[in-house]
Amino acid sequence: MRPLELTLRGFQSYASEQTFDFRDRRLLGVVGPIGSGKSSLLDGIAFALYGKTPRAGRGTRDLINQRGASAHVELWFEVEGEIWRAVRALRRKGQSAHNLYRHAEADAESERLEEVTGERAMTARIDELLGLDFDAFNRSVFLAQNRFAEFLQATAAQRDAVLKGVFGFDRLDQMAVVAKARRDDVREQLADLERLRSEVEADRETLGKTTPALEAARVRSAELDASHAKASELEAATEAGRRDVERAERRLGELEDVAAQLPARKQTAELLVRASAGSDQLEAAEATLASATDDLEAARRHHA
Repeated sequence: MRPLELTLRGFQSYASEQTFDFRDRRLLGVVGPIGSGKSSLLDGIAFALYGKTPRAGRGTRDLINQRGASAHVELWFEVEGEIWRAVRALRRKGQSAHNLYRHAEADAESERLEEVTGERAMTARIDELLGLDFDAFNRSVFLAQNRFAEFLQATAAQRDAVLKGVFGFDRLDQMAVVAKARRDDVREQLADLERLRSEVEADRETLGKTTPALEAARVRSAELDASHAKASELEAATEAGRRDVERAERRLGELEDVAAQLPARKQTAELLVRASAGSDQLEAAEATLASATDDLEAARRHHA
């Protein structure tokens, strides 16, 4: 984080608005007599970022100038090439204001690319941007008067956290977390592959055991197919035999009917013989009659 510009109004010893430009300065020293506002300047930076100062704590109205009813703090700063503007305001009566903006340029009239509103949301975003919470910021980047000894007396873990945040080593911890998560994922994938390999081996063994049974079943299936064809032929032959039997039965019935009618046929034959004889006699009679008729006509002609 690199501060660019700080504006204070009604904040501690700065009753009227004062703006401090930090641009184009590689090394900056703040010097002056006691009570000239050096600490207020540093408190303004801390308050603009975190909404509290090392001496006054969070949101206290003691930060408001004694002659004012409100305090306004505005800090322009740069983080990894991005321009941000932090604005916080305190009022003796009424609610405070907390706003964080990301601008396209270091100009209040430039386009706002991001906006965060609310004390907690703004402070959380600042923690994320700087990689330091308020305590770590005070122990490292911003040491208030007589607080350097506190940093030296901090525990190893506290100093480690501060230095990681200052030099960006906290990213190594993040990378370690990501690497560990990926390692765990790879281990799970390997375990899944090992289970799959075991299942494949078991399936292969089962397949080896079932292959003879499958071959026997294939042979049995072929035999059943052949038997089915033979059975179909037998069924066709049986059906043909059944039809022959039916025809024979019908013929037998007809013969039996004929046999039953044989006596009647004998009588009919006798009648036919008799009728034939009668026919002969009739023809003889008819011939005799015709002869007699001829003789009668001849006699009539003779007498005439």
